[in-house]
Amino acid sequence: MNVHGMLTRLALVVLLLAPTAASPQTSPGATLSDFITHASRLLREAADPREAWQEVQRLGGDLFDGQPAARRTLGPAWEQRTEPERAELSSMLGAILSHAYLEIARARLPRDRPPEMRVLAEDVTREGTATVRTSFHARDGSDVRLDYLMGSAAGRWRVQDVVIDGVSVVENYRAQFARMVRTSSYDEALERLRRLAFSTSAGVTPVVAYFGSGATELTPAARVELDRMAAWLAGHEDARVLVESHADQRGTVAGNEALAAQRATTVRRYLVGRGVADDRIGATIRGDREPVCRERSEACWAQNRRVVVSLSP
Repeated sequence: MNVHGMLTRLALVVLLLAPTAASPQTSPGATLSDFITHASRLLREAADPREAWQEVQRLGGDLFDGQPAARRTLGPAWEQRTEPERAELSSMLGAILSHAYLEIARARLPRDRPPEMRVLAEDVTREGTATVRTSFHARDGSDVRLDYLMGSAAGRWRVQDVVIDGVSVVENYRAQFARMVRTSSYDEALERLRRLAFSTSAGVTPVVAYFGSGATELTPAARVELDRMAAWLAGHEDARVLVESHADQRGTVAGNEALAAQRATTVRRYLVGRGVADDRIGATIRGDREPVCRERSEACWAQNRRVVVSLSP
């Protein structure tokens, strides 16, 4: 991709970013406009597009408040954690949510034209919270609803959650964390969040490779994503990755474990074939123990047949 193309793509992402820091007198909607102006100028004047993108990511990290997400994620258990534990979880969730939002925005935005984003409503409460409701034309021509839930603290507005087409990003991660605690332990669930936060802060998105029913072969889409990870690893020779392999809930437990193991081997061999040393790749086999979806339907099972490749701290 040439410099112009990269800047254009980054600018499209920026137009969906939520507001950055603002004074208490500035409304959330006005903060959004200020942020777009700032980020667009940064991208337009940057000599190095990669450095510009890193700055956009930094701004995105600053505007997300991870503490409300952490409180919702833990529920009553929040009061049982120490202050250092709360601070760590809040920091991790802020980084994860910011990066997840950027990736969702980039995937939905049109590539050939600026998005036509509209502010539909702005509801500010006396308690220092606000909801900014927006809509934009997606890549497929449909209208996508995107609502920012924000809070004002320490003299600035920050994003506490983003609801996309009625789906809360925070709630998605809260549900995943709860499932991990139920199927393993709090410490193991926290360790997986650490790996995910480490990957996002390092600037590389975890790869998710999906598989057909009973299949162990990589799809073309999975190869593209694994090529992206291999290229990043080639420039970061000290980095290691963890391969987590899953199966859907059909069949026997032993059969699903074996199928997940074969998929992990397929992914490992592909990365090695792309120049990643075998000793830089760890693996863990989850089988059918950690589904992301529990409905009895092919659409749901397809989400569970996956291998996730993320950085290891």
